[in-house]
Amino acid sequence: KKVVGNFNLAELVRQKVIAKPNQFAVRLKAPSKVRVDANNNISTYAQIASCRERNAEIARHYYLNKGRFGKTVIFCANKQHANNLGAVLRGHNPLVIHGDVENAHKLLRLFKGSKDHNLALLVRMGTTGLDIPELKTVMLAKPTTSDVEIVQMAGRAFRLAQGKSECNIVDFFENLSDSGLA
Repeated sequence: KKVVGNFNLAELVRQKVIAKPNQFAVRLKAPSKVRVDANNNISTYAQIASCRERNAEIARHYYLNKGRFGKTVIFCANKQHANNLGAVLRGHNPLVIHGDVENAHKLLRLFKGSKDHNLALLVRMGTTGLDIPELKTVMLAKPTTSDVEIVQMAGRAFRLAQGKSECNIVDFFENLSDSGLA
Protein backbone atom coordinates (compact mmCIF):
# COMPACT_ATOMS: atom_id res chain seq x y z
CA LYS A 1 0.00 0.00 0.00
CA LYS A 2 1.22 3.43 -0.89
CA VAL A 3 0.56 6.31 1.51
CA VAL A 4 -0.23 9.41 -0.52
CA GLY A 5 -0.49 11.87 2.34
CA ASN A 6 -0.64 12.29 6.07
CA PHE A 7 -2.75 15.23 7.22
CA ASN A 8 -3.91 16.32 10.66
CA LEU A 9 -7.34 17.82 11.35
CA ALA A 10 -6.06 21.41 11.49
CA GLU A 11 -4.47 21.08 8.06
CA LEU A 12 -7.63 19.57 6.55
CA VAL A 13 -9.72 22.41 8.00
CA ARG A 14 -7.23 25.02 6.74
CA GLN A 15 -7.41 23.52 3.23
CA LYS A 16 -11.24 23.52 3.45
CA VAL A 17 -11.44 19.75 3.02
CA ILE A 18 -13.52 19.25 6.18
CA ALA A 19 -15.65 21.36 8.50
CA LYS A 20 -13.93 22.80 11.56
CA PRO A 21 -14.85 20.56 14.51
CA ASN A 22 -15.91 22.32 17.70
CA GLN A 23 -15.31 19.75 20.40
CA PHE A 24 -17.20 19.70 23.67
CA ALA A 25 -16.45 17.36 26.57
CA VAL A 26 -19.55 17.26 28.76
CA ARG A 27 -19.28 16.03 32.32
CA LEU A 28 -22.57 14.63 33.49
CA LYS A 29 -23.68 14.72 37.11
CA ALA A 30 -25.00 11.15 36.95
CA PRO A 31 -22.52 8.57 38.27
CA SER A 32 -19.89 7.70 35.70
CA LYS A 33 -18.39 4.57 37.17
CA VAL A 34 -18.77 2.77 33.86
CA ARG A 35 -15.71 2.25 31.72
CA VAL A 36 -15.28 0.05 28.71
CA ASP A 37 -12.68 -2.66 28.61
CA ALA A 38 -10.73 -3.52 25.45
CA ASN A 39 -13.56 -5.86 24.40
CA ASN A 40 -16.27 -3.16 24.69
CA ASN A 41 -17.80 -5.02 27.62
CA ILE A 42 -21.53 -5.43 26.96
CA SER A 43 -22.54 -5.49 30.63
CA THR A 44 -21.10 -1.97 30.91
CA TYR A 45 -23.26 -0.92 27.98
CA ALA A 46 -26.31 -2.35 29.77
CA GLN A 47 -25.53 -0.09 32.75
CA ILE A 48 -25.36 2.94 30.47
CA ALA A 49 -28.61 2.03 28.71
CA SER A 50 -30.54 1.76 31.96
CA CYS A 51 -29.18 4.88 33.70
CA ARG A 52 -32.20 7.22 33.66
CA GLU A 53 -30.30 10.15 35.17
CA ARG A 54 -27.58 9.96 32.52
CA ASN A 55 -30.12 9.74 29.68
CA ALA A 56 -32.07 12.69 31.11
CA GLU A 57 -28.88 14.78 31.25
CA ILE A 58 -27.98 13.91 27.64
CA ALA A 59 -31.51 14.82 26.54
CA ARG A 60 -31.35 18.10 28.48
CA HIS A 61 -27.99 18.96 26.89
CA TYR A 62 -29.50 18.37 23.45
CA TYR A 63 -32.60 20.41 24.30
CA LEU A 64 -30.58 23.39 25.56
CA ASN A 65 -28.37 23.42 22.45
CA LYS A 66 -30.56 22.11 19.64
CA GLY A 67 -30.76 25.52 17.96
CA ARG A 68 -27.03 25.63 17.31
CA PHE A 69 -26.66 21.84 16.96
CA GLY A 70 -28.85 21.59 13.84
CA LYS A 71 -29.13 18.12 12.31
CA THR A 72 -27.76 15.78 15.00
CA VAL A 73 -26.82 12.13 15.40
CA ILE A 74 -26.47 10.62 18.86
CA PHE A 75 -24.41 7.42 18.92
CA CYS A 76 -25.77 5.16 21.66
CA ALA A 77 -24.18 2.26 23.55
CA ASN A 78 -26.65 -0.41 22.38
CA LYS A 79 -30.18 -0.88 21.04
CA GLN A 80 -31.75 -0.59 24.49
CA HIS A 81 -29.86 2.64 25.12
CA ALA A 82 -31.16 4.08 21.82
CA ASN A 83 -34.71 3.05 22.73
CA ASN A 84 -34.47 4.48 26.27
CA LEU A 85 -32.88 7.74 25.15
CA GLY A 86 -35.40 7.98 22.31
CA ALA A 87 -38.23 7.74 24.86
CA VAL A 88 -36.71 10.59 26.89
CA LEU A 89 -36.31 12.68 23.71
CA ARG A 90 -39.75 11.81 22.24
CA GLY A 91 -40.84 15.47 22.26
CA HIS A 92 -38.03 16.28 19.79
CA ASN A 93 -39.22 13.87 17.07
CA PRO A 94 -36.14 11.60 17.15
CA LEU A 95 -35.65 8.75 14.73
CA VAL A 96 -34.39 5.70 16.66
CA ILE A 97 -32.56 3.59 14.10
CA HIS A 98 -30.91 0.21 14.74
CA GLY A 99 -30.99 -3.36 13.46
CA ASP A 100 -34.19 -4.29 15.30
CA VAL A 101 -36.15 -1.36 13.86
CA GLU A 102 -38.30 -2.21 10.85
CA ASN A 103 -37.14 -0.40 7.69
CA ALA A 104 -34.02 0.99 9.38
CA HIS A 105 -32.38 1.91 6.05
CA LYS A 106 -35.56 3.68 4.95
CA LEU A 107 -35.48 5.69 8.19
CA LEU A 108 -31.85 6.67 7.54
CA ARG A 109 -32.86 7.95 4.10
CA LEU A 110 -35.78 9.83 5.70
CA PHE A 111 -33.39 11.44 8.21
CA LYS A 112 -30.98 12.40 5.46
CA GLY A 113 -33.59 14.10 3.30
CA SER A 114 -35.93 15.56 5.93
CA LYS A 115 -36.09 19.03 7.39
CA ASP A 116 -38.66 17.77 9.94
CA HIS A 117 -36.37 15.14 11.45
CA ASN A 118 -33.20 16.73 12.85
CA LEU A 119 -32.33 14.08 15.43
CA ALA A 120 -31.36 10.43 14.92
CA LEU A 121 -30.23 7.94 17.54
CA LEU A 122 -27.95 5.26 16.13
CA VAL A 123 -26.02 2.33 17.52
CA ARG A 124 -23.50 0.81 15.10
CA MET A 125 -25.46 1.60 11.96
CA GLY A 126 -24.17 4.85 10.56
CA THR A 127 -20.66 4.82 12.01
CA THR A 128 -19.41 4.26 8.45
CA GLY A 129 -20.93 5.04 5.10
CA LEU A 130 -23.40 7.62 6.42
CA ASP A 131 -23.08 10.62 4.12
CA ILE A 132 -25.23 13.54 5.26
CA PRO A 133 -23.32 16.76 4.52
CA GLU A 134 -25.94 18.79 6.43
CA LEU A 135 -25.21 16.82 9.62
CA LYS A 136 -23.88 19.45 12.00
CA THR A 137 -23.54 17.62 15.32
CA VAL A 138 -22.43 14.20 16.51
CA MET A 139 -23.02 13.35 20.15
CA LEU A 140 -20.99 10.46 21.58
CA ALA A 141 -23.27 9.02 24.27
CA LYS A 142 -21.26 5.83 24.50
CA PRO A 143 -17.74 5.04 25.60
CA THR A 144 -15.35 3.25 23.30
CA THR A 145 -11.71 2.23 23.35
CA SER A 146 -11.42 2.19 19.56
CA ASP A 147 -9.74 5.26 18.08
CA VAL A 148 -10.93 4.15 14.63
CA GLU A 149 -14.56 4.03 15.81
CA ILE A 150 -14.26 7.48 17.42
CA VAL A 151 -12.87 8.99 14.22
CA GLN A 152 -15.58 7.25 12.17
CA MET A 153 -18.39 8.52 14.42
CA ALA A 154 -17.02 12.08 14.65
CA GLY A 155 -16.23 12.07 10.95
CA ARG A 156 -19.93 11.86 10.07
CA ALA A 157 -20.15 15.60 10.82
CA PHE A 158 -16.89 16.62 9.11
CA ARG A 159 -18.42 16.79 5.64
CA LEU A 160 -18.69 20.26 4.15
CA ALA A 161 -22.02 21.56 2.86
CA GLN A 162 -23.32 24.84 1.52
CA GLY A 163 -23.35 27.27 4.45
CA LYS A 164 -21.59 24.82 6.78
CA SER A 165 -17.97 25.46 7.72
CA GLU A 166 -18.09 24.13 11.31
CA CYS A 167 -19.49 21.09 13.09
CA ASN A 168 -19.95 20.04 16.71
CA ILE A 169 -18.64 16.90 18.38
CA VAL A 170 -20.14 16.45 21.85
CA ASP A 171 -18.49 13.79 24.01
CA PHE A 172 -20.01 12.46 27.22
CA PHE A 173 -17.29 9.85 27.95
CA GLU A 174 -13.90 11.53 27.36
CA ASN A 175 -13.51 9.56 24.14
CA LEU A 176 -11.94 12.49 22.29
CA SER A 177 -9.20 13.15 24.82
CA ASP A 178 -8.32 9.46 24.90
CA SER A 179 -8.27 9.22 21.06
CA GLY A 180 -5.99 12.15 20.29
CA LEU A 181 -8.71 14.03 18.37
CA ALA A 182 -8.95 16.69 21.07
